[in-house]
Amino acid sequence: MLEEHYHREGWFHPLDVLNDDQAAAFRRRFDQLEAAEGHDRCTIDLLDRHEDQPFIRELATHPTILS
Repeated sequence: MLEEHYHREGWFHPLDVLNDDQAAAFRRRFDQLEAAEGHDRCTIDLLDRHEDQPFIRELATHPTILS
């Protein structure tokens, strides 16, 4: 059903990837990174941070995202 919608519309709505507790934990980590790096840098210049921030790699390689 999602695949049909995607092919017809070119997009689909957000998927549930994380439960509320997991999402809150990732948010806290991003907030800590933003506090350390500065807000402006975090909005435009966090490239390749999956290489030095394990939580970003963990999120980027989450099985639900990759499937």
